[in-house]
Amino acid sequence: MASVPGPDYRSIINSPQFTFLIGPGHSKVTIQSGLAKHVSPRLDGLMNNGHTRESRHRIAVLEDEDVETFTGFCEFAYTGDYTVPPRIFMYRRQHHRPLPLQKHHGQKIHAPFGTTKMIFQRKSPPQSSLMHLW
Repeated sequence: MASVPGPDYRSIINSPQFTFLIGPGHSKVTIQSGLAKHVSPRLDGLMNNGHTRESRHRIAVLEDEDVETFTGFCEFAYTGDYTVPPRIFMYRRQHHRPLPLQKHHGQKIHAPFGTTKMIFQRKSPPQSSLMHLW
């Protein structure tokens, strides 16, 4: 069985920079434009096809993403691995019992009234609207 060649890091490092504005606050994250080629042909097309406004101006807005998720994607694209971020649980103030999160519209969390956030270690990778780009 032939092995699949890994990414050509020289071409990634020498590729032009591409900027993403992440989340509703448009946090700026800049990566090498050659990074997505080996992990996401669709994202690579957005960044490098030369036909879209994003590829011509080397900038794209991803308002539905959060910086933590996108950073994990970039870490995976650069290294083949990623750090699992903390998981957020909601607790009822009155009874201190775990309350399941209601997730809708990607990573947006709709917390029930009268709750507080507590952070614990996540046991599975985050779901993201970036998944459709893989």
